[in-house]
Amino acid sequence: MGTAFINYVFQGIPEMAALIFTAFSLVGHRTTRWKVLWFGVFLASLTWLLRLCAVIPFGLHTLVAAFTLAIIIYREVKISLGKSFFISFFTFFLLMILETGFHYIMENILGITFSNQGWTWVMAGWPQVLGLLALSIILRKYIPPRLFNS
Repeated sequence: MGTAFINYVFQGIPEMAALIFTAFSLVGHRTTRWKVLWFGVFLASLTWLLRLCAVIPFGLHTLVAAFTLAIIIYREVKISLGKSFFISFFTFFLLMILETGFHYIMENILGITFSNQGWTWVMAGWPQVLGLLALSIILRKYIPPRLFNS
């Protein structure tokens, strides 16, 4: 339980907040940091609770988080449900690419195999959070959201 709580606070909340910030940046929606953080805490809490249940199959927490993110986008940004689901799944796809890439690089450079090892796992998750934040800032600053702002 202790390691799971550490993962929730130091990886889950920042990762979900970065996902929400990225999704909002993709559609050009501006909101307060507190709202992004609140949605991040909500999404991380939901995901954490699902992962604590031993009877739920592996990966279901990600699907529930993607569907919940789509609903958040739909209600907050006021775009169509189809676009909300597309943005949600695209954002999770970006996270998957960043996570896979950073873990591959870190394992080959450092020679460490990352598994669910408390702080090592948390620290291995921070590069993708920073990557999502950097991508979001670049999207907000330099790339107008023409595709999804109708």
